[in-house]
Amino acid sequence: MLIANRINIKRYFQGELRLNIKDLSFELELGSIASIIGQSGVGKSTIASILSGLLKPNSGEVTFQNTIVNQPYVPISFVIQDYKNAVFPWLTVEDNIKIANYKPIDKNGSYSYEEIIDVLDIPHEILKEHPNHLSGGQIQRVQIARALLSGCRYIILDEPTSSLDMKFRADLQIILISLVQKFNVGILLITHDIEDAIFLADKVFVAKESNDKTVFLKYYKGFSHKKLNISEAQGTTEFRNLFKEIYEYLFYET
Repeated sequence: MLIANRINIKRYFQGELRLNIKDLSFELELGSIASIIGQSGVGKSTIASILSGLLKPNSGEVTFQNTIVNQPYVPISFVIQDYKNAVFPWLTVEDNIKIANYKPIDKNGSYSYEEIIDVLDIPHEILKEHPNHLSGGQIQRVQIARALLSGCRYIILDEPTSSLDMKFRADLQIILISLVQKFNVGILLITHDIEDAIFLADKVFVAKESNDKTVFLKYYKGFSHKKLNISEAQGTTEFRNLFKEIYEYLFYET
C-alpha cells in the first residue's frame, strides 16, 4: 500500500508563500484507482512529485510497504505531463520501452513485454520507428509501457490527456481500467477533468485553497468505473449527483 502520512508542503517565490498544503494524508491500495482534482496552482503536480519521491515534503512522509519514499523508487513510476520530453529521440520505440530495468511482477507473478504491448494497444509496426513519428497519445502509451516493464506497482499520471485529443482520453480510460484488472497496479490520476476523476476513481481527492491560502484535500467516494464509459455513467443518478457535489464544492463553496 502507498501511504501519505500528514504531508505538509510549503513553497515560496521571492519570499512570498505561494503554496501551503497542510496535513495531506491518504492511502492508495494495489488494484485501485485514485484521482486528485483541482484548479491550477493548488499543487497537484507538487503532490504527485512528492508521492513519486522526486520532491521532499517539509514534514510528514510517504511510505510503500514500510519503506520511506524520499527519492525516485522503482515500485512507483511517474508519467510526466510533458510527453515530448518523455522519450529518447535517438532510440526506437521498442528501445525506449525496454530501457527500463526489466523485472515485471504482477499479482500472478509474471507478465511479458508482449502482454504489455497488447494491453496498451501499441501497434507492432511502430516499435522499430523513432518516437518523432508518434502522436502524443502513442508517446503516453510508451511511458506507461516503460513503467510497467520496470516492475512498478504504482503509476502516477500527471495530466496525461492535457493537450491531447478526445480519442486518446477515451482510450486512456480503457487502458487504466485494464491495467488495474490485469496487472493489479495502483493508479493515481492527476487531472483537471471532473468527469475523468469521478468515472475512473475509487477515491477522489479534491484539492482546494481556503481563504487563508492553505490547500486541503477533501475525499469523495468515486464512481469506480461501474459503467463501460463516461457516456453511460452520465446517465446514472449516482454519477450526476457526484459531479454536481464536487463541481459546487470547487467553484461555489467558500
